[in-house]
Amino acid sequence: MTRPSRSAGTLLLVGNYAPDVGFAWWLMENFWIEFSSVAREHGMRSLLAYPQDGAVPNSVSAAGIETAIHPFPGRGVRGLWATISLIRAKNVRCVYFTDRPFTSPLYAILRLFGVRLIINHDHAPGDRPKSSGLTGLLKSGWRRLRPLSCDLQICVSPLIRARAVATARIPSARVVVVQNGIEPLECSRDRSYLHRALGVPANKRVCISVGRASPYKRIDFIIEVARQCLEDAARPDIVFVHCGDGPDLDRLRKLALDAGISDRFFFAGRRSDVRQMLCASDFAIHASRGEAFSLAILECMSAGLAVLVPDIPSVAQAIRNKHTGMVYPDGDASAAARLLCDLTCDPVASQRLGAAAAEEVRRHYSLRGMNEQFRVVTRNALHDRL
Repeated sequence: MTRPSRSAGTLLLVGNYAPDVGFAWWLMENFWIEFSSVAREHGMRSLLAYPQDGAVPNSVSAAGIETAIHPFPGRGVRGLWATISLIRAKNVRCVYFTDRPFTSPLYAILRLFGVRLIINHDHAPGDRPKSSGLTGLLKSGWRRLRPLSCDLQICVSPLIRARAVATARIPSARVVVVQNGIEPLECSRDRSYLHRALGVPANKRVCISVGRASPYKRIDFIIEVARQCLEDAARPDIVFVHCGDGPDLDRLRKLALDAGISDRFFFAGRRSDVRQMLCASDFAIHASRGEAFSLAILECMSAGLAVLVPDIPSVAQAIRNKHTGMVYPDGDASAAARLLCDLTCDPVASQRLGAAAAEEVRRHYSLRGMNEQFRVVTRNALHDRL
């Protein structure tokens, strides 16, 4: 399978953000490193193109991946010509995108200048209706224009694969699943950690949420759930912690203040110790409008927390209601507050849910299993096309 390095060419890994951006970009760094290793088996070099300058992660540098600042494909004719020049100069044979269109005239141009394999990894969040009628027919025809389409679409879960086939109308033979996973948490259950880190009262039970402070993640809904839960005088022992930075953070702090719960709702901002915080918590809630396959939910589950999620299919994918977490009707803050208050009153039930959730992650959503799947998929794609 290994081929001479002089003729094998280059794998181009295309980044969408600066190298030092936050949130879940670590996952793509993991895939870049894994794909680079597979490409090396085929005698290929790897080049990672970032759209902006920034500090390159140590993991990328340690993997021996060459990096460059190159917006892909760039703006206008000049940007496109710079991309063509890069493709030719580096002898690029495979391009690996993240969250790009499956079909684009750009791909035909790339192929014209020597690219033989184009892969897109779909992490885009959200639930979408099926395409039918004339719209469905037009999409199906568009996706079947092979020179203009990716050779392979990698999806992060079976639900996202179904969305790609039924909504985007991508031919099913060109859609595969590499199930998202995480490194399981090893929790010490240090209940005093949040008290030391944030001043959270040590005698309170903690409901934690994790996510970017943006409208799409609906942290304002969690604040309303907290307000309703804390209104019940019989539930005085719970506090809320949110981990995550973002453009909505100041508005959310004011919202908690106006609701009269700012002393029971802690905003931790962007943290490097989220896992320790999860292990010091009791429950978790995730209220996003949609997900691809949430790593935050997996981390909460792995920490042994009973997780509350809305009945939005893409958000609730990992949760089996009343077995590994609790599902509430989307948008119903009262229902979510009741479930959370019930768990507060029944620590045995919440611990049982959390233990089952942690076991579910260990069995089905491991980082090791994800990387093994990814290596098989990319190895086969390179072998078939190159």
